[in-house]
Amino acid sequence: MRSRMLDDGSLRVLIAVDTTRMGRQGLSGWRMRVGGPVSKQVARRTGVSPEAVQAVLGAAFFLSSVWYVAATIAAIVRER
Repeated sequence: MRSRMLDDGSLRVLIAVDTTRMGRQGLSGWRMRVGGPVSKQVARRTGVSPEAVQAVLGAAFFLSSVWYVAATIAAIVRER
């Protein structure tokens, strides 16, 4: 965690976000069993690190889950 002083003297706390680690959190359970081998193959063919590929896959799985939940909630609200 880093912090810095602003011009007005107040303290702002900046939290460093590790986007690769955050994206990989979307890979758990069956998603990791699928994403692990896929990420190695993609990394080998593209020259990108397997961790970066896993981060992208994890983010994609996470966003698709959010999309599904949002669409389900929207459908429920529309039927009321």
